[in-house]
Amino acid sequence: MALDRPGSQEHASADLPDRYRVMIERSPFGILLVDAGDCCRYLNDAACALTGYAREEMLGRNLLDLLPEQLREFGRRHFAQIRGREIEVAELPFPRRDGTECWWSVRAVLLDGGRFLGYIRDITGRRTVDLNLQREQARLDRVGDVARVGWWEFDFNTGRAIGSSHARDIYGLPPGQDFTIALVQEIPLPECRPYLDAAQKDLVDGVRPYDVT
Repeated sequence: MALDRPGSQEHASADLPDRYRVMIERSPFGILLVDAGDCCRYLNDAACALTGYAREEMLGRNLLDLLPEQLREFGRRHFAQIRGREIEVAELPFPRRDGTECWWSVRAVLLDGGRFLGYIRDITGRRTVDLNLQREQARLDRVGDVARVGWWEFDFNTGRAIGSSHARDIYGLPPGQDFTIALVQEIPLPECRPYLDAAQKDLVDGVRPYDVT
């Protein structure tokens, strides 16, 4: 695997601003220093673990070369956005050295001379859970459309409400939008609220399934 130019951790560390060095080397997050030509000039141990590449393989290498051809234009646009702003936050796919596709949450901070620091966190597990939930919701939507019934899922920890397409139709809510539990609960007639609240409390307390028929 050829590098754009030879590099070493000592050389890359010399490129790193002193005020960042200690914080970066000890960070539990993957951190890379990228120059104006999109080449990696420094990475900490956590970044090596995230990418699966040895430090010697990364130093001096153009990061776009690590992406599959179909993702390189996406990578170029992302780097351009970073250099157009002081801080850029994004979620993007990245293939590890062994070919495993991962997802990163990247927070990039622009430095001088077109360089930037990228703070990387692996969110593959969360993305997998989200994708599975989307697939399950799609299956439930299909069942609900056939049976002409709707369903709501309430997350009392976040206050978020997720509804099937038929449930949103019944409530007169637009598709493809996130809702809060409070908003959904405001829609039924006020005189129905005590019955709905009692049924919800029974469900949460494990007394009986939710039933307001």
